[in-house]
Amino acid sequence: TGINATEAPRDFTFTLGRRNWIGKRTPLELEFLDIPGGYLSSQTTLEKKRYYTDAVAGSGATIIVVDTIALMHNHGKFNEQINQVKDVTALLKNAYKNIFYPKLVIFVPIKCETYLQEGKDYEDIINAIKIAYDDLLKNCLSPVVLNIAAVIAPVKTVGCVIYSGYEKDPYGGVKNWYLRKTYEDAPMKREYADQPLRYLLRFLLCQYLKDQKGSIWGNLNDILGRNEDLKSAIERFSNINQMNVPSEILQGHHLLKC
Repeated sequence: TGINATEAPRDFTFTLGRRNWIGKRTPLELEFLDIPGGYLSSQTTLEKKRYYTDAVAGSGATIIVVDTIALMHNHGKFNEQINQVKDVTALLKNAYKNIFYPKLVIFVPIKCETYLQEGKDYEDIINAIKIAYDDLLKNCLSPVVLNIAAVIAPVKTVGCVIYSGYEKDPYGGVKNWYLRKTYEDAPMKREYADQPLRYLLRFLLCQYLKDQKGSIWGNLNDILGRNEDLKSAIERFSNINQMNVPSEILQGHHLLKC
């Protein structure tokens, strides 16, 4: 049924484990924190900005959701208004001032259907991201490439709806996108929605295995074969298949190799 929008941050916790005769074991837990974009606005309180910065600094991964229509339409005319690129860049610069542990940044362009139709090159979206977030990539992420991986993983949100115009707001910006189905009876056909999760799990699995290597508990777990079936399942799912998938690793390839 989806998740209702809220004006306050919400967190969602997912556990990955298995059941046996002893009970449920949960060796891996993922916590997703969803913070409203309004917290990035220049009008927001210092307290909210600090909350956002601390949340990003303390997270293993940050997912930057990008409205692809705003990114691509008319050479990004409404990109700053909708995607708040400058605010996102300032946030990560503050959050990543001191990096002690590996982190992952995932750019997820959503509503890509219009720009991934037959005959269109997904590289156009990749290049638009690189141009729009040039300051973030070059001056924030690249200098700490040893500790930060960055990937772009576009998603066809519903797969059957494309851009058809927009409604202006009183200030000359965009109020709403007009969308239309590719044809009247077009079924919902989302694509690539699993790719951000595959990158996330790949990154976490790699860091977990590196942390285990050489440690007393890690060696003991290896001897006992604990959680091997779970690790194997996660590794199979997170094995990124680049064939016909419009995604790209921008930096930190070593952090995504186990």
